[in-house]
Amino acid sequence: MAAILFFSVMSQKKIVMLMAYLKLMGVDSLPERKIYDIIPDSTPHHVCAVLDSSLIYRENDTRDGNIRMNDLVAESCRKCCNKNQAVEMIKNSHEHLENIFDGTLNVSLLMLSDTHFSEETGREILKNLLDGKQYLFLERLWQYEQIGYLNSSLKESHSNNQYFNYCYLNSLLQLGQYRRAYSELARLEEIDSALPTLRPTENMNAEDFDMLFLIIDLHHLSNRFSFAISEIDAFLQHLPKVFKNQIQEAKLLYLKAHILKHQGSDLLLADNILRGLDKNTNIQNLELQMKILYSRIAIYLFWDTSFDYEASFNRIDTLAKEIGESPVIMHAQRHRAIYTLKKLQDIESALTIVNNALRSLEKTQYRIIYDLYFEKAELLRIKSYAAENQNRKVKNEILSLYNQAIAFADENGDLNLRTMSQLGKILTLHQFHDIIQSEQLNEVQKIMTDLSDEAHNHVLSINYACACYVENLLRGGEIDQNQTRYWEKMQYADLAHAAQHGGPVKLTVM
Repeated sequence: MAAILFFSVMSQKKIVMLMAYLKLMGVDSLPERKIYDIIPDSTPHHVCAVLDSSLIYRENDTRDGNIRMNDLVAESCRKCCNKNQAVEMIKNSHEHLENIFDGTLNVSLLMLSDTHFSEETGREILKNLLDGKQYLFLERLWQYEQIGYLNSSLKESHSNNQYFNYCYLNSLLQLGQYRRAYSELARLEEIDSALPTLRPTENMNAEDFDMLFLIIDLHHLSNRFSFAISEIDAFLQHLPKVFKNQIQEAKLLYLKAHILKHQGSDLLLADNILRGLDKNTNIQNLELQMKILYSRIAIYLFWDTSFDYEASFNRIDTLAKEIGESPVIMHAQRHRAIYTLKKLQDIESALTIVNNALRSLEKTQYRIIYDLYFEKAELLRIKSYAAENQNRKVKNEILSLYNQAIAFADENGDLNLRTMSQLGKILTLHQFHDIIQSEQLNEVQKIMTDLSDEAHNHVLSINYACACYVENLLRGGEIDQNQTRYWEKMQYADLAHAAQHGGPVKLTVM
């Protein structure tokens, strides 16, 4: 009897250990049947005993469903379990778990184990994860480190320590966690000697450049647009000879053009930079080539002027086949949807493009998903403008999509996306005659304040111009002719057209 009780308790402990460590490895739920495959001596009775202790729970009440474990419970349970035993148990169950891990099971187990590996192996692992866009996994490695579980071999050398920091920060950027990335950078600058100097030197290597470029990009993503451009200009002025006319110089120039697009006050300069990059045959990076193409498309669509859109999208399609799955392809799809709306006048096909992209992004969780929530809201708002019957259900869907974009933008300090989404909400409420003028006017005034710096310069000129348009719409007055002429001069085509001819204005997160 005692032996039976002992083995029953051991089986229950194995179940708890399995779920606690799978949770750490990014597996939130496990089909109950797999527990019996992984732990052959376990039975439904053992699972029920653990369920009764509230350490695990079923997603539904049937044994056909998945078993889950709460984050805090998993953390507490790991403190009472032997890590090496857990790693060995999961390792021995490779065939039952491989499909759940999407090819990262072996690396995950190695990172949790005490097995020593060389500096070269560690570098290769990190590079493969970054090249494979395993951003969530790289973030998880940081979590391993925080709780003291990360295999010490990975960061044994100064070089690998710096590269790990770069991979981690880069992953946060790709996942859209800008504020967290910025605070992590500040922490690393205080405690980590592995960060390079903030000014380029002739003997800097490609990895030093990548970290410096990431830091500048973080300034851009934290709305320090003018500062980021000044840093780029300083970098370009002192760029080591080895990087001139190479991918490093091209990345700096592209980022400058990208920031100029955000600012919106000199789109011509942005396009001139992009045109030069497009002609540069030394740029072999396919993703950068695609970014250059869709950035030019975005500018010309905003200007509503002639451009060889079809040839550019054909080049994008060719690049996409070579690149494979990547956030840049989803960015290109966003611009394709806008092109389909504006140039082909086909709002239904534009919605199909956005919906297909969203289905893909809901799996990968790339940051661009929030831009596409915004674009879907815009398309639905414009579509409903011409509808004979104002559907309240559609209104709620539109507002929900804007709110999702705003929630992300608030959390990460994305001023561009937040202010345009807020203006989209106000236009939706106005369109559905659901406006409280004083409240919405106050909100527009706050948006305009947020878009102005201490010297009262407009941080994002396009956003500020859209806020002026919405304010005037709420007040019910005609647009001042000087304002319209200014928009025409700046080639803010959507605003100028709406001011002269009415109709819904398409907001643009540039």
